Amino acid sequence: MKKQWLVFLLISLCVGIASGQTTDYQLAICSAGATCPGTSGIFGGEVNALTGSTFQIASPGNIPVPLNPVLLIVGVPNNGAAPPAITAINGVTLGTPISATAVSVWGGTFGNPTPFSSGDAYAALGLGPSSKTGQQSESFTNWQNANAAIGVTANSYSLYVYALPNTGTNGLGLGGSSQTSGTFTFGSGLTVGTFIISYACSTGSTTANCTTQGDNLGATPFTQSGEFVPEPSILTMLLTTGLVGLVGVFRRRFCE
Repeated sequence: MKKQWLVFLLISLCVGIASGQTTDYQLAICSAGATCPGTSGIFGGEVNALTGSTFQIASPGNIPVPLNPVLLIVGVPNNGAAPPAITAINGVTLGTPISATAVSVWGGTFGNPTPFSSGDAYAALGLGPSSKTGQQSESFTNWQNANAAIGVTANSYSLYVYALPNTGTNGLGLGGSSQTSGTFTFGSGLTVGTFIISYACSTGSTTANCTTQGDNLGATPFTQSGEFVPEPSILTMLLTTGLVGLVGVFRRRFCE
């Protein structure tokens, strides 16, 4: 566990050095019960495989507590229908499930759904400049190549945004002095090839934050994004037939 978390810290350090700042941080998306952040991705050493309907979001230690909401961004291949509502957080059933919706926060409104077929997912939503926290690596090309590795041909994605509480009743509980993680549960399974990433802000006002470097912004780099994959037996077959081995040429540098 210590070795795995050290790798995650090194990724964060690389991004901080590359952008000239160290106050922003990275968030990982993994399956429930899996090591998070992950260290052995399914696509050239990157991307965490997601199965089931409950997933976790993990934050490193020594970061300010993110404000409400934490944005969960779900990319459905080929402009598919909106994914199901989130019915539980940290294993506690919500009185009112959380559906994907347009979100107005941090000085902007982030549309839902948003078509995505070029550039990066964060820029498509208008979530700050693409140079932060490795988020530019959440590119259409990377998603498309990772989908091809599991047998999904994607020509576009629809981006859906969920606004999850981080503090208060049924909050995720991210942030603070130690590594933290929270879980969220969808009412049913996701479309194979769906990506999940996240976005958070830890600066003390909600009017115009997270628009410049150093705003204590949290985002998910491609390395730690989650991709919903086929049933384990089918995924194993794809891996053993060498399809995933062909994608090494697309592997991204360790530090974006």
